[in-house]
Amino acid sequence: MNTKNTNDTPRFNIADVIIIIAIIAVVTALALRIYNIVGVKDDSIELKVEFEVEGVSEENFSLKENSKLYYAKDDSLVGYVEEFYMQNSFQYAYNENGELVRATVPGKKDIKGTIVLTCVKTENGFYLGGTHLLSEGETITLYTTTREMNFKIVKITMLEGSEAEQTTPVNTVVTAVTTAKNDPLQK
Repeated sequence: MNTKNTNDTPRFNIADVIIIIAIIAVVTALALRIYNIVGVKDDSIELKVEFEVEGVSEENFSLKENSKLYYAKDDSLVGYVEEFYMQNSFQYAYNENGELVRATVPGKKDIKGTIVLTCVKTENGFYLGGTHLLSEGETITLYTTTREMNFKIVKITMLEGSEAEQTTPVNTVVTAVTTAKNDPLQK
């Protein structure tokens, strides 16, 4: 006589599948988090950017050297103001004789100077905030704690000590090879 009770056998149901999928998701998320923290090489470098800002009101001007700069698209800290100077803002207008002349704009100033931005370097160029490709001639919106301004990029250069400037110059290698060939001990 076989008196096996069918209620005692373990069953694999939908709740077990959901628990297994949840455990796999947690382990995968934890592995990706550890990889992103430890395994990813930081390609961030600092760039010196010459800029122009046109038509800033003298009354509300509050830019200072070493002011922190934030990227307007994602509110991230991207750099600081290194140095700047202000000059009169000009525009072209007709004088009383009907001639087109360059005239100052009362109450407005143009700002020129340099800022230092932290960017991500890739083979395609430098990305501000990791997403926006920087190029000379474009205008980017940055802000300080007191004011938002449109910075026109005039020139981009890497700061000293960046990886591009740490490579060995070609003439040093050539000199070392030439010296080795003329060495009397080599004959």
